[in-house]
Amino acid sequence: MIERFVRAARRACWLAVFCALPAIGADADFFKLFPASPVIANLPYSGQASYTQVYTPSGSTWAAGLNETEVFFASLKHRENADNSWETRIGKGGQLYSIRGLFGESQAPQAQPDAHWIDQIFQLVGVNRTLNLSTPGHAYFIHQAGDYLDDPVLKSTFYSPMLASTFDTGASAAYALSWGQQARIPNVNHAGLLYYERVKDLGSGVIEVTYVVYNFGPDTIDYHDTPWGGVRKSVLPVTLASNPDGSYKTVGALWGDGTYLNLKDTGGWIAWTQSAGEPSSPTLALVIGKDTVPMPAYQSAPARFAYGTAATVDDFEVVEVTPFVTQEPGTAYFFRVYLVSGILNNVQSLANSLASSAGKGPVTFTEDIADLEPIYTQIAANGQTILTTAPHRSQAPAFFTYAEPIANSLPLFVLKSAATGALRLSTNPCELCTTAPLGSDTIYKPYDGTVQYVGFLGYVLPAQYQFSKAPIYQSMLNLVADRTYFPASSVNQTLQVLAGRVNITSANVAGGGSGIAQNTWIEIRGTQLAPASAAAGLTWSSAPDFAAGKMPKQLGGVSVTVNGKPAYMYYVSPGQVNVLTPLDTTLGPVNIQLTSGANTSAPFTATMEAVAPSFFLFGGTNYVAATHATGALVGPASMSVPGYAFSPAQPNETIVIYGNGCGLPANQLVQGSATQSGTLAAAPSILIGGAPATVVFAGIESPGLCQFNVMVPSSAPDGDNAVAATFGRSSTPVGALIAVQH
Repeated sequence: MIERFVRAARRACWLAVFCALPAIGADADFFKLFPASPVIANLPYSGQASYTQVYTPSGSTWAAGLNETEVFFASLKHRENADNSWETRIGKGGQLYSIRGLFGESQAPQAQPDAHWIDQIFQLVGVNRTLNLSTPGHAYFIHQAGDYLDDPVLKSTFYSPMLASTFDTGASAAYALSWGQQARIPNVNHAGLLYYERVKDLGSGVIEVTYVVYNFGPDTIDYHDTPWGGVRKSVLPVTLASNPDGSYKTVGALWGDGTYLNLKDTGGWIAWTQSAGEPSSPTLALVIGKDTVPMPAYQSAPARFAYGTAATVDDFEVVEVTPFVTQEPGTAYFFRVYLVSGILNNVQSLANSLASSAGKGPVTFTEDIADLEPIYTQIAANGQTILTTAPHRSQAPAFFTYAEPIANSLPLFVLKSAATGALRLSTNPCELCTTAPLGSDTIYKPYDGTVQYVGFLGYVLPAQYQFSKAPIYQSMLNLVADRTYFPASSVNQTLQVLAGRVNITSANVAGGGSGIAQNTWIEIRGTQLAPASAAAGLTWSSAPDFAAGKMPKQLGGVSVTVNGKPAYMYYVSPGQVNVLTPLDTTLGPVNIQLTSGANTSAPFTATMEAVAPSFFLFGGTNYVAATHATGALVGPASMSVPGYAFSPAQPNETIVIYGNGCGLPANQLVQGSATQSGTLAAAPSILIGGAPATVVFAGIESPGLCQFNVMVPSSAPDGDNAVAATFGRSSTPVGALIAVQH
């Protein structure tokens, strides 16, 4: 019987299970690399978060001559009550340049004439201490925020180029990705750090700030500020340092005299308030966490924070958090801190509870687990053939990059010449920069306006670092033919990208169920599930196994296991594979793996149920696959096509409905046999139009195909009637229909 429906499906595509093919997905999320936020006990979310990239005046007062629109990129607000409401503003480099709470504006007024929102704000900084001292006048400080106004060519601040950003409404989290800049310019040192940032509203005045730093440059970064920052001294004049027991003490120092505290000698936080003796005093705390004991191998010294008051004119109380992480080229690390805004006694309590959740550590993605970013070709306005992460209509990807940085991978930038408008694809963000010789060194000027940073396309891998067992890599140079866009340089000739990866994204019962069961047809969806030669889809009709009375375990070089046992192949294509699960009484989580040629997917976990019932549906509709006693198809007459006539069922008529995942018959089945039949040990209850239908027969008619001979209730009204089958606690998915006509 199933073969007859399959033949119809090939011509008219009525059966969704055999015809539905997946569409190309949306862009991969560049911000999946963040570690999951810790669950904070006794911190239920309340209030409301809002995010915007539309500037409105903050109400803050800045130094004379400054216009906040120069720096503004986005605003994240929390509205709850007077104590716990706040707003933080994210600058164009990703820096937190404004934090307003019960105390007003906490960030310094930016009195330094050469440092507009790039120094006296919260930001990341990366340093190579050896190179910092090796060339006088070329200090090595890679700022998240941007450059000082050191070079006369700059008339306004150059903020670190923002490469990507998004806001997750469900998590109340703002994300930003920027290319950090050597702060002191001009400079002979490379700027090889990408700074990721997640600013997340946790409610109750708590802001989680998580950073990820990826080092794509040639230099070891042996000193980080995570973060550098501070507060406006005139607004929050008293500095509090926590004690290991959770209490605090008032501290003070002048910035530059070397005063610091090791984290192990504190409670893991520092705070600033208006009055240390007043429990309701407006307060802002920075929760850094307690140092790891023993220190991990990547940490060279005890983590600490330094503090002190800057020059009076700056109105700035400094804090510098230094974890002493040694970051080699090609590696990534995360750093998590919390900001807490509110009244002193509440801030103290929250800071103590958050200290164990702050921290740091490596971020590691390998080639087999990193997300893939689909890349598409496009013709630019100037006629260049370029690449983009945005598909045009149903366009297929040209190739895939990595969405997260894997070890030694290189970011792929899209650069634009300000003079010609020509676009350039490069792993070197300074490829189009103005340069100048300095002895044996070269000065690069990414800030002088000759180049614009207009795109980020994920990460690619130089050939010498690719995993030797991954044969689906391709030379990027061979795939990008426009040499004005992607020159045939020696570096470009080594870059490898992916044709894709064998990856399962879902596995469900055919017909719409959410779980799986033994001896059940399931749909496996994903990427690179079959070779390109199977692009049009292959079915089991010509499999030689049938000559021996067996179902095929392999089709077109593709095979599947469920709980370690071979499944039986019906249909394979690059995006969808349909299989019959093996006989297996296991219940609970099981692994599904697919092998295509020499490549095997990572295990995909599904839940094996005793039954996982569903009805087969005529493709593209909600009408169940059913026939009259004559074999004619049941459904609205409007579904008829030449050679396949449909007509509605009648009340009191016995019709045949076909389903899936209904369990085993009372008689024993043979694993892998091409023939199956038998009466179910327990028949389901079936409702049509809400009324019980008489189940005359319920059994297995062929491999995995359930047959229900059902009498349509006399009360069934004309038109579409909902139909549902229930086996104990399990029911078919809602929405299935059958057409009835008196």
